[in-house]
Amino acid sequence: MKTPPNSEDELEEVDSDDVFPAFREGWRFGELRLEVGITFTTKIEFKEDVREYCIQEGRRIWFKKNDNVRMRAVCKDASCGWLVYTSDNTENNCWQIKTDKPLFYGLS
Repeated sequence: MKTPPNSEDELEEVDSDDVFPAFREGWRFGELRLEVGITFTTKIEFKEDVREYCIQEGRRIWFKKNDNVRMRAVCKDASCGWLVYTSDNTENNCWQIKTDKPLFYGLS
């Protein structure tokens, strides 16, 4: 059993430059989330986590763009309209979600 952190720990200031949350390994099924700003150590980690997230959410996806600097996953079902886009953040040596939004097909 893990001990919760002390309230003193919660009040301490963090001197880290990490502004964006990192994707946490070990999230349980049903607790996975993807949002703008989350970072991943590698492109492969992002791809695996997106697949797991889409299984959790019941989405069928395909990776529309997949190269050395960017990756975009979209929902196969046009009525779903979900999209997530990540790119290589060379400044922080990680991959970071830039967009997580629904797409609206048929609208211009």
